[in-house]
Amino acid sequence: MRNLIIVSILVLSFITFFIVKNFAQQGITYPLLNEIESIESIAKPFLEDSHAHALSIGIIKNGKTEFYNFGSLTAENSSKPTPQNIYEIGSITKTFTASLLVQMAEEGLVKLDDPISKYLPKGICDFEGDKVITLQDLSSHYSGLPRLASNFFPTVTDMSNPYTNYNQNHLYEYLKTFEGVAREKRKVDYSNLGVELLGHILTLVSGQTYEEMLQERIFKPLEMNNTTITFNENHLAQLAKGHNEMGLITSNWDFPHFGGAGAIRSTTEDMLKYIQAQFTSKIYAKAHTTRLTMGGSTKIGLGWITTPSQNTGEEIVWHNGGTGGYRSFTGFIKNQNMGVIVLNNTPLSVDEIGMLVLDFLVDTEEGQ
Repeated sequence: MRNLIIVSILVLSFITFFIVKNFAQQGITYPLLNEIESIESIAKPFLEDSHAHALSIGIIKNGKTEFYNFGSLTAENSSKPTPQNIYEIGSITKTFTASLLVQMAEEGLVKLDDPISKYLPKGICDFEGDKVITLQDLSSHYSGLPRLASNFFPTVTDMSNPYTNYNQNHLYEYLKTFEGVAREKRKVDYSNLGVELLGHILTLVSGQTYEEMLQERIFKPLEMNNTTITFNENHLAQLAKGHNEMGLITSNWDFPHFGGAGAIRSTTEDMLKYIQAQFTSKIYAKAHTTRLTMGGSTKIGLGWITTPSQNTGEEIVWHNGGTGGYRSFTGFIKNQNMGVIVLNNTPLSVDEIGMLVLDFLVDTEEGQ
């Protein structure tokens, strides 16, 4: 049984909580750009899928916001979602960890090119020469670390909530065995482990928990009042419950020991405030600067990925996310001051919806 759980969680980890490198949604055919008449026409194919439940879309353009909410929260609760409903945003959390990194670097608390061994116990990743791993390497997925630590899987006791047991002792135990990868042999290789380690290091520097850092540095200043890691009663009342591949309500994913790679829960209303900060804050914008090529025309900065739209050619800065019962997408076009957040409470990808919304906004702007 334990072996079955481990194999299942390995498969789950590779199909969720990850970057999707193309935007095709299996089984759902979306309209071509010249066929789109409205945001509703983009959402329609998604909503016709039998697995779909709640779908929330937020748009910001030159500081003005619009919200579109479709479907029902659950099969039993026919209520339409609202901009205040809370969803897990999964790996979009990585961009928040990158934001913390650039803020702390701006304040002189860390340097982007600091070796991670500077902040870890002796004997852990204290590499020299071309094997050195820096803080920015962790954020840009250029550390040589794998997607997940090999000792993660034996800690899983609940496949529907897999990250509850993996703690600092497990992390350090794995890192002591990691032999490092020379820079000339590295490539951008998406690593949840690397960003979790980055979040952990930032907590060591700040003396705060990951959630305390977020609250002080991002959530409160941006008035993201319904964004959290730890639920209270008000959050639970606004929660859009997640659904698994079978359409059943499933557990939320908890990260009691780490959180930097996927722990945040948020709303479309709050996430548009976060997107607006990407336009107005020079510090946030430092994370967008591309540093490495992921493949083809797709590049990565600190946390954020940049891809030119296949329809309009505009550079889209984006990230997506997925946990057991949720999928998410956020993206924006800096020179157009427009962005989108798409949240849903099923395992159906919303990447193509997000990209098409941005293309539609650009196409509408050019047609005026």
